[in-house]
Amino acid sequence: SYAKASIDAIYNGIVEGLAPECDLLSNIANPSINICALMPGGEIVVEPTGKMTGCYAVYDEKHPLSNRFIYGQYDAAHKKLAVDVKKQQFLASFDVNQIEKCKDCTAKYFCCGGCPVSKYTKIGTLNPNSGLPEDTCKMTRHILRQVILKLWVRYNG
Repeated sequence: SYAKASIDAIYNGIVEGLAPECDLLSNIANPSINICALMPGGEIVVEPTGKMTGCYAVYDEKHPLSNRFIYGQYDAAHKKLAVDVKKQQFLASFDVNQIEKCKDCTAKYFCCGGCPVSKYTKIGTLNPNSGLPEDTCKMTRHILRQVILKLWVRYNG
């Protein structure tokens, strides 16, 4: 099953000293308030065309979220970056602590309320305050709980 495969992959990655990733638990190795370092601007992606985006998946104008995620352009001729600060601030506003549904969740710093692009695909909204569908939340908590239990058994006998 998806859950068992995810649990095993995350567990084995941690045991091997790797930084495993899972769509539901993107920050399993590095808990955070943001789903990824790209959203708040901690990292940037500059596409070969010079476009700056807040997501690897949103890299050209054909994507339905391009008007929200493509927030800048690199001008190679003048060696300058042009950045739309309002767009960048919007992306940085995706903070799991702002999602009411996630307020008391034990997995919130691991899933961070979910990837905004994935949520848009699943539920049709790009609202920084919307959480994941409840069945996804249950699966996320289950996977996290099982990984923690497996690690506890491994290191505490």
